[in-house]
Amino acid sequence: MSRALQASPVAPGIPGGYTSKHGAARAGDRGECSGELFVDDTCIECDTCRELAPDVFGSLESGQSFVQRQPWTASSWRRALHAVVSCPTSSIGAERSAKEAARDLPVHLEGEVYRCGYSSEASYGAQSYFLLRKGGNLLIDSPRFAAPLIRRIEELGGVRSMFLTHRDDVADHARFRERFGCERIIHRDDAVIEAEVLLDGDRAPGPGLRAIHLPGHTRGSCALLVDDKYLFTGDHLWAWRVAWRWGAAFPGTRGPSRRSPCASCSTTASSGFSPDTGAACTFPRPACGRRWKSWMRSPGRFPERRARRRGPAAARE
Repeated sequence: MSRALQASPVAPGIPGGYTSKHGAARAGDRGECSGELFVDDTCIECDTCRELAPDVFGSLESGQSFVQRQPWTASSWRRALHAVVSCPTSSIGAERSAKEAARDLPVHLEGEVYRCGYSSEASYGAQSYFLLRKGGNLLIDSPRFAAPLIRRIEELGGVRSMFLTHRDDVADHARFRERFGCERIIHRDDAVIEAEVLLDGDRAPGPGLRAIHLPGHTRGSCALLVDDKYLFTGDHLWAWRVAWRWGAAFPGTRGPSRRSPCASCSTTASSGFSPDTGAACTFPRPACGRRWKSWMRSPGRFPERRARRRGPAAARE
């Protein structure tokens, strides 16, 4: 165990076992690890910080994030500061500058895939992705239109297309269109914007791209399969309080889609990214779909949701 972790103060009975010195103005009685970094009670449970810096941020039983361990190295601080600038509600504070870290985004994940950060409250904190492609770069869902992000995207070659998985996550699409002239792609059943390309059913909106229509969360919800390898699921895979589920029915929709987008993958590996939860993982073929389901239902993925199902005792495990 590292000396930094040994030095962390512990409070029995609190998930993560940490105390806070920040008080109500910052984290209140949230069981937060005291130090330069904190999360206040305006957190909207979007998971952005936990995906950008999972070693620093954890989740309370409420679903809100908290600092489970203060950053202890330069790299852990860098990741934590990515979360500071990406939080859609400015609920994370740090007693040091995030100016340099803000210039890192989007951050590389795998292959041609980058995570944009800079989640927008208008999209309920959904995350977005940037793909570096030879035929023109692609944004999947809209991040916040933030100056450091825009400058970095320009350095990477701009944006040719923006694929919008569903109507909830369009955020600053118009500003990206104005700045980069990118075509916006959305299913016609979710066309709440004047998009340049309207999808109808499954379609290939560009080379190596396959849009998979998955009505349920909204009528026009779609996943995007890229190069038969990367699967961006939108809200088709998401966490609904106590468990991960395949889609969800909202008023006015036809009910959850029974289609598994994983069945569309035919290569030896498939990486999945869910813009709304930020969750990312990679599974080999065959049986990608079955492994997706198993991973999403694993108790360790969201222990606070397991605790709700099993009662207060589970929170102390």
